[in-house]
Amino acid sequence: MSILPPTPQQSQTQRSQTQRSQIITPLERLRKLLPDLFEPTQQSGELLLRFQLGATLQAAISLERVVEAIQIPVSSVTPIPNMPPATLGLMSAKGKIFWAVDLAQLLTLSVPQRQLASSMASSSSGGSRRHEVIIIQSLALQNASDTSLLLGLVVSQIRGTLRVDSAAIAYPDHEVSPELKPFVQGQISQGEETLRILSVDAILNAPGLVAS
Repeated sequence: MSILPPTPQQSQTQRSQTQRSQIITPLERLRKLLPDLFEPTQQSGELLLRFQLGATLQAAISLERVVEAIQIPVSSVTPIPNMPPATLGLMSAKGKIFWAVDLAQLLTLSVPQRQLASSMASSSSGGSRRHEVIIIQSLALQNASDTSLLLGLVVSQIRGTLRVDSAAIAYPDHEVSPELKPFVQGQISQGEETLRILSVDAILNAPGLVAS
């Protein structure tokens, strides 16, 4: 039985199918360029939220305790009379009302550092003064209706997240001020910068924190 050669129409169909099989779609091209995006590898280490207090203090807290990091107008914080100096007032987010505190002042940083932190946190943006706020969990998730569940930490600048290996975390050195030392649980070096890792629990138990 003889095998007939393909007709011109069959040859054209076969060539078209071959060409289509060789075309790389945008999705396939992206998959080749960023394989980790489609097949992420499990990463080790702790995720931290990094932020700045004043001109020189770089700090971070565990991302596990962070609910949200936001910018809000200064006018969104309602001052309450006869509160501790670090307490800026009441704010709302996530359908709840809770306290906003000046973290630099709560940590009893030096006056120049604190004033600069306040100035940076309330810097002009589009004509309106804004606070950069890290919202943390202040209680265990036991009662969803409890308005003391959240606490807003007003900082100078939120600088994003980073992942650090536990082996890279060192004990606080002698350069940590006595006032700040109770709040620092570790530190890491990043080039010429030292990042202080703050304890959320220590912050929540700070003497200057308004009773929730």
